[in-house]
Amino acid sequence: MNFSITAFKSLFSKRLSKVQVTELVCVVSDSKELFDELIYIIINGNKHEAFMGSWVLQYAAIEQPDWFYEHLHDLLLIIESKRNESVLRCITRIIWKTPIPKEMDGIVTQKCIEWIENKENPIAVKAFSLHTLSKIIEHEPALCNEIRYIAESVLPYASSGLNNAAEKLLKKIRKMGY
Repeated sequence: MNFSITAFKSLFSKRLSKVQVTELVCVVSDSKELFDELIYIIINGNKHEAFMGSWVLQYAAIEQPDWFYEHLHDLLLIIESKRNESVLRCITRIIWKTPIPKEMDGIVTQKCIEWIENKENPIAVKAFSLHTLSKIIEHEPALCNEIRYIAESVLPYASSGLNNAAEKLLKKIRKMGY
């Protein structure tokens, strides 16, 4: 699949099929330039372009997590300013599914806690955040008490999926002795 940057941008203005997304993931995962362009589209595009771009990003970032984490600060800023739930859901899924660089632990922990505590966030965002916190406590056990409190606080109003994520996290914390 060869195309110019302009042709690449135009792909995200229409609905993408699963097959097209799969093809784009392969192309974007092999090209740092296109990966960076995809991030630009997500940050600067309209809501639809950002949604389509984040759909591709959630798979390409798993293939190239270092490229993704280079842009995490910019992505977090856009999530906060534009309040695009589909992009937020994709970003939280990527963070959950990829190894978090040590230098990003603090910001990722802080953001996950904020996403869980925000009552307006979708259930998937909260569940992905709980799963991410479960990864973080493996090498930051000092956070267990705070994270246990957060997981317990979602249980009274949790859906089955969110309840499952919280219970798994709490079980892990108990096994760790906290």
